[in-house]
Amino acid sequence: MSLLLLHFSCGKAYREFQIPKSQTQLEVQEIIDASDECKDNFFPGRGKSPVGYFNGMAWTFVKAVCRGTHSKENTIYSAMIQKTQKDEKDALLYYSQNSKLKNENLYEENEKHLVATFSLLHSLGMMESTGKYSEGADRAVKEKRKSSEIEAGLFQISENSTNFDQSLKEVYEEYSKDRWKCFLNVFKEGVSKSKNSRTIGGGRGAHFQSLMKRCPAFAVEYAAVLIRFAYHHFGPLKSLKTREEPACREMYSELYGYLEGDQVEFCTALGL
Repeated sequence: MSLLLLHFSCGKAYREFQIPKSQTQLEVQEIIDASDECKDNFFPGRGKSPVGYFNGMAWTFVKAVCRGTHSKENTIYSAMIQKTQKDEKDALLYYSQNSKLKNENLYEENEKHLVATFSLLHSLGMMESTGKYSEGADRAVKEKRKSSEIEAGLFQISENSTNFDQSLKEVYEEYSKDRWKCFLNVFKEGVSKSKNSRTIGGGRGAHFQSLMKRCPAFAVEYAAVLIRFAYHHFGPLKSLKTREEPACREMYSELYGYLEGDQVEFCTALGL
């Protein structure tokens, strides 16, 4: 059974999710802990990823796989593994034409896309925020912008990106209603709060910024969908500076291989 911790935000208590202690959890964590090459990978200009970021990315991948375990028709899961389309701004298609992913068969709808997506995201988060979940707006941008245009979180995403696809709105709405599956306690480990964590403006744009910073699992799953529709939203993807690290891809592939069996009970304990 999962353990819930109570935290307080704006005077209201909310639940913080603890990964359920079970044999499956222990075996999943063993796979993650054994992935030393990914854990110790040095990202140019960024260094090694914080332990919280490394573990948080892995567990959010587990959560994404669990979506498909319960239902292959889950809208958010379907968006992550969708068939690539030549007329769309799909990061996997873009990288398949311009990088080491070019040998991959990414033109059919399958779970391989989920592994490839998280492999790219793992590096992208380090490029965008150095793995700091609470990172605020890019201070290099000086012009005045609307709150809906202000980036925040691990992947520096702004609220106006919800217009790229209905599935993005669904990710946002799901996490807005229930923050207890944010994995914040996981992502926090070994990470100091960003000095640049201020929320700018008001309204829906400000709420989106806050959710991106306080709910890192939301940031990851939202980004996993967004890069399938709008890779050009991310400078490091557009410039191909984000590189898929083979060691991290191996970890995600191994996790998927372990979880693709009947893990409904474990996934239910994760809240999916």
